[in-house]
Parts: sequence; structure tokens; C-alpha cells
Amino acid sequence: MRIAVVVCAAMFFLSVSAAFAAVAGKYSDGNLTVDLSGSDSLTGTISLSGNQYPATAHANGNSVDGSFAASGINFPFKATLDGDTLTFTSGDKTYTLKRVSAAANPLGGSASAGAATPIAGYSVVTSTDYGKAMYTKKARVQSVTAALTAAIPDLSHYFDGRPDIKGAYEDQKNHQSGGAIFAATLKGQAMKGVISCKLTDGGAGVTVVYCRTDAPQAEWARLSAAPAAPAAPAPNSSSAANAPAPQDPAKILGDNAQVVQFPDGTGSITIPDGWKTNAQSVLAPIQVQGPADQSISIGISIMVYTHDAPFLKMIQQNQQRAQQMGMKPPPAPPTFVAEFTDPVQAMQDIWPQMSQSNQARGGPAVHLDQIVDHKDIPSPIQNGKAAVVTYDVTRTKDGVSKQYRGMQRVQMAQTGNGMWSFTMTGFTAPVDSFDHDRKIMFAIIQSEKVNEQVVMQKMNEQQQQSMTMIKQQGEADAARLNANHQAFMQQQQQQFDSHEAQVAQNDAARDAHNQQFADYENQRSRMKDNQVEQILGYREVYDTQTGLSADVDLYNVNGVVNALNQAALDPNRFVQIPLRDLQDPR
Repeated sequence: MRIAVVVCAAMFFLSVSAAFAAVAGKYSDGNLTVDLSGSDSLTGTISLSGNQYPATAHANGNSVDGSFAASGINFPFKATLDGDTLTFTSGDKTYTLKRVSAAANPLGGSASAGAATPIAGYSVVTSTDYGKAMYTKKARVQSVTAALTAAIPDLSHYFDGRPDIKGAYEDQKNHQSGGAIFAATLKGQAMKGVISCKLTDGGAGVTVVYCRTDAPQAEWARLSAAPAAPAAPAPNSSSAANAPAPQDPAKILGDNAQVVQFPDGTGSITIPDGWKTNAQSVLAPIQVQGPADQSISIGISIMVYTHDAPFLKMIQQNQQRAQQMGMKPPPAPPTFVAEFTDPVQAMQDIWPQMSQSNQARGGPAVHLDQIVDHKDIPSPIQNGKAAVVTYDVTRTKDGVSKQYRGMQRVQMAQTGNGMWSFTMTGFTAPVDSFDHDRKIMFAIIQSEKVNEQVVMQKMNEQQQQSMTMIKQQGEADAARLNANHQAFMQQQQQQFDSHEAQVAQNDAARDAHNQQFADYENQRSRMKDNQVEQILGYREVYDTQTGLSADVDLYNVNGVVNALNQAALDPNRFVQIPLRDLQDPR
């Protein structure tokens, strides 16, 4: 009897192990990909629309039961294998997947660029004979630089050697996306490619697109058009248990959805029928309006001053002097003032000021009624703070009030000199329709696509314009030098008897050339200073009477100086000092 029990137990163990061994592998229908490995237990990933979700499974009779994690929540699934067909069910959705064979003919000759073995941890989004588009997620990465740095070793093992990075950039609007272009060889074949990344909750999504350098342009366009990986789903405003299962944004938005291409070619966003947007570029804030008073904002950013910021102190001193002179203090320039605390407190501090600014422009008053829920998330910016905040507001216009609910991803980052940035990406909708509208608005945000090539192209165009200007200046200098030389030689022949005068004339021409060269170098340095100042976003304002100075937001500096001089009754007292005059005066 004991022997029979042991034999039965052994047979059961073998049958379970066989079930795991049979199911282990990679299956895909071109959209959903299930990749499981192991023997006694299965682990792996489930990929959908570029998102990857960790999964675990165990045997249960003739089927395999498991779960995958999304936004901190485990969702169950069931899988049944019949030959090479895996029937995968989660929620009310069933997928029919086919086993993906990794076998290759070792005697079949050189493989195409698209047939190279995928990098471990990367899923193939699009593959052609000329190249591939691959995606992975780097966990615990908090900056664009870290994400790109983490991807380089992967590519070094994939290609014939370390790829040659030709250039890189980071989105200066919110520092949450960036990319790099590279050149490499794969099995001796020259390749070109783009690495792009977008920071998400808990890490970064990294997309690698590469193609043979001799490929037709249509092939590169086909690979570059591969769908980018959307950000991880935001938490539900009421309870994480109600978080929606991962879905393709295109299916949520419907067949009548319109892909709006931004005029500058930097990207696109997809909006359903009845929605509208006037967005011009991914490099600027994006606003989308819904047919039922819904509103979406992407990348809305304001500059905030702390109470002890030098700029505010200068304004206060100016107002005090006006009062001492018996004059009415001039109105202070429009500014937002709050301490660098945390996203929830900052929203509560800044919201009344944003409402006043909105009313000054003829908009409604917007009262922040309550914070419904919030979740702190990792900040992609060093020493920054971030959170997803759900809140209720009341908008009042012409005596008519209406309640709305909103959800925003809030990002705070210190910029120095008593200033910090406050950036929001999210949506609002009437309270009674928010739960219904939320998934649609979130899908619209997910649908935003960035054309990394165009962004890089625009940066290269700016660099090329600078190089062309320098080249033209150099050619002009060379032409002037040649003309001076010809004049000198002619004068040498004509006035041989005036040698001393000619020597003096030659020295003068040489000095003039040296001065031209010095002026040319100074001009280059001043052009560089202008670019640096645009990146920093502020300019020094100097009080010629007291010797005090403060850094002021570059886009408001003209109005600030005019207001200060108006209050001081001296049009020349407060002056702007551009960075070029500080670093490289004429």
C-alpha cells in the first residue's frame, strides 16, 4: 500500500512537471506575447502594446493557472496548451496564441538583420529583413541618462561590438523622455538606429529601432512607425482594486478616432470623434478638449518662487521705496509663490494663484474643493518629487458653478535661485461622468507618440545653422584677408621706394586681421552664451543704484525691468545684463 501511494505521488509529480515543461516557452498573436519558463513553477512576462507585466503560474489539473502584476495589483489568468496553440484567458478576454520558435538553421547562411536573436528581456515589436524595433522596461531607473546608459551594454552584446553613439538629447520640458542615435554592425552588416526612452512609474520604457544603412527609406519608416510603449496605468481615483486591466489605447478610442499629426512633425496624438486639439508640437504643452466638457493637459509647467527668492525681495524693496516717497506702489509682476514642499501641499498652495491668473485672462474661477486621493511615485528628476493626485474642483463663471473631478501626475523640480518648476499632466471631467471618461482620457494621453528622428533632426538643423554661420563668417574673413594681401602686393610693386610706409601699412593690416579674428571668436562665444541663457531660463537684473542683482525668469524679464523702473521713477536704474555681457563682453 505504501509503495502504491509513493508511485501515485511520483506519477502526479511527473504529470505536473510535464504540464509545466509543455507550457514553458514563448507564445504570441502579434499583439499579446506570453513568455514563461521553469519546471516546478513558471515565471516570466506577459507583454501587450509595449507594456511588460511579470507573471507566475502553477498547474491545476489539465490547465495552468497564474497571475500577472500591473500597477501593484495581481490579475488572474488561465492558459491551456493544445499542440503549439496556447489558449490564454484573463477577465472576459480570450487570446489564441502560437508558439514562437527560436530555432535557427546553423547551415542556412547569414541571417537577415531582422532574424538576429532578440536581446534577453526585450520584446520584438516589429521585425523586417532590414531591422527590428524592440522594447524593454528598465526598473528603478530615475533619469533619461540612466536609462540610456543601462541600454548600451545590452546593445554591445547584441551587435558586433559597442554601438557608436552619434548624438543624444533630453526633453527640457519635463525631463521625462529622451533618446540617442547610434551606428553599429550586426554580423558584419552596417546598421543605424535610435534609442528612445520615456520615464514611467518605477522605471523607464526603452525602445530600440535599428535598420541596415542600405535599406530603402520605406523600411526605416516602417520600423520607426512601430507603436511606442505607453506609460504604466495610473491608479484609480477611488480604489486601486478598481484599476482597469491593461488595454490597447486604440481599442478604447474606437475605429473613428483621429490621429492628429503635429505641424512640426515631432509627433502625434490620437483623439476620438468629437474631441479636438490645437496642439502644434510635442515640445510645447498639449491641450485636448472633449465634447462633454472634458479637458486633458499634457506637460503644463509653471515657474514658482519661494518666499525668500532674491527676485521677490527686489520687488518688495522697490515697493517699500515707492511708499516712502508717498507714491502708490506699482503692481507686482505676475508670479506664483510657494515653498518647495510636496506635490499635494504644493497643489493646495498654488491652485488659488492659478485661479486668480485664470480669472485675469477672462476664464472661470476654479476652487480646489478637496484632495480625493494621492499616491507618491518615484521622481525622474534628481532631488525632485512626484505624485498622482485625484481631486475635486468647482468652476464658476458668470455666477454658474459646476463640479469636476481631476487626476494629475504632478512633478516638482528645483531650478535654483529660489525657483522651482511645477509640471502637471492629467485630465478633468464632470464628476458624474469621470469614472466613464477616465479610461478614454488616459488612453488619449497614452496615444501620444514622439518622432525621435524629427526631434533629433530639428536639433541637428539648429546646429547646422550655427555651423553654416561660422563657415560663412570664416569665408568672409578669408576673402578679406586675400583682398588685403593682393592690395599689399600691388602696393609693394607700385611704391617700392616707400618701403617704411609699406611696412607700417602691412602692420596695420595685420592688426586689423587680428582684431577681426578676436571679434569673430568673441561673437562665437556670445552666441554660445545666448544658447546657454535660453536653456537656463533666467537673466540677471541689476540695480545700478544699490548694486543688488537677482535672476529673473527670462520670459518675464522685460516686463519686470519696466515695472521696477516705473516704480523707481528712473528709466535707467534697473537694467538687464544678458549672460553674453557677463561672460564675453565686446
